[in-house]
Amino acid sequence: MRRSDKRLPSFRTERGREALSVVLLYACFSALWILLSDKAVDWLVEDPSQRMLVSTIKGWLFVAVTSILLYVLLFPRNDAEEPSWNSSSDADKDRRNTPWLAIVLLGLTVSGLAWLSIAGKFDAEKQAAGAQLRAVADAKAQQLWDWHQERMGNTLLVQNSPDLREHWLRWHNARTAEHMLELQQQLCLFVSTVHFSRAAVVDLDGHEAWYPTRPNSSIPPELRKGVQEALESGLPSRVGPWLDADGVLRLAFLAPFALDTAHPAVVVLHVDPPPHFHPALQTWPMPHRSAESILYQQIGEELVPLSPMRKLPDAVMRQRFPLSGDLP
Repeated sequence: MRRSDKRLPSFRTERGREALSVVLLYACFSALWILLSDKAVDWLVEDPSQRMLVSTIKGWLFVAVTSILLYVLLFPRNDAEEPSWNSSSDADKDRRNTPWLAIVLLGLTVSGLAWLSIAGKFDAEKQAAGAQLRAVADAKAQQLWDWHQERMGNTLLVQNSPDLREHWLRWHNARTAEHMLELQQQLCLFVSTVHFSRAAVVDLDGHEAWYPTRPNSSIPPELRKGVQEALESGLPSRVGPWLDADGVLRLAFLAPFALDTAHPAVVVLHVDPPPHFHPALQTWPMPHRSAESILYQQIGEELVPLSPMRKLPDAVMRQRFPLSGDLP
C-alpha cells in the first residue's frame, strides 16, 4: 500500500508555526476561560438556580468568543491564498500581524476575566465583613436587651412586694423614725439584691420621701415626668438615659406601687452606667485594630450617642447626628 504524501505541517515551516500558535492560543484561552469564569460565577452568583442559568450563558459566550478568535487567527491565511484580493506582500504582512491580533484579543479577554475575579472577590469579602459586623452588632444588642429585660423584671418584683407597700403606708401615716428605718432597710435590701446603684421613693407630689443624703429633695425634670407617667399607667418603666446637672449619664427604672391607696408612690431604682454604658461595648469577639462599639439612641430623625467615641469622647448626649447621614 502506498504511503500517503499528506502529512502534518512541520513546526519548522512558517505554516507549521502558524498552526502551533493558533493551537496554543486557543488552548491558553480555553484554560483561562474555564478557570476564571467558573470562579467569577461562584463569587457573583449565590442562587443555585441562577448559577445554572449563568453557566449556560457562559458556555454560549465561550463558543461565540472562540469562534471569533479562530476566525481572526485564520482569516489572513485564507486571504493570502486569493491573489486577486491581496498581493503577496500584503498577505505576508497580514500573516505576520495575525499573532499580534490574537495576543491582543487574548490579553483583553484575560484582563476582563481577571477584573471580574478581583471585583467578585472584593465584593465577597465586603459582604463577609458586613455580615460579620452585623453578627457582632446583633450579639451586643442582644446582650444589652437581656440586661434591660433583667432590670425590668427586677423592677416588677419591687412593684409587687407586699413588704414595701406595708412599710411605705406605715411610714406615711406615722412619720416616725422607726418606720423610716424600716423603709430604708427594705429599699437597701432591694438595691443589694437586684444590683441597682441606689433607690428612692417618690410621692405623688414628685418629692423623694427617702434618700440617704438628700431627704425630701426634689427630682430632676426628666425623672419627674417619668414618675407622673408611671403613676398614670401603673406599669414599671424606664427613664433615660439623661445627663444630670453635673454632666453625668443617668438611668433609672420606676416601680409604681400602692396605687389603690390614698398615698401612691414610685420606687426609683437608679443605675449609674459606667463610662462605656455597658461592658459589652468595650469588648470585641476577635482581634482588631480599629473596631469600636457605640450605642446610639434614636430621637426623631437624629441619633444621640450614649457611649463615648474614640474620635469624640465628649459627645455622649451632647451631639446629634442625622439618621440619614454618615456617622463619625
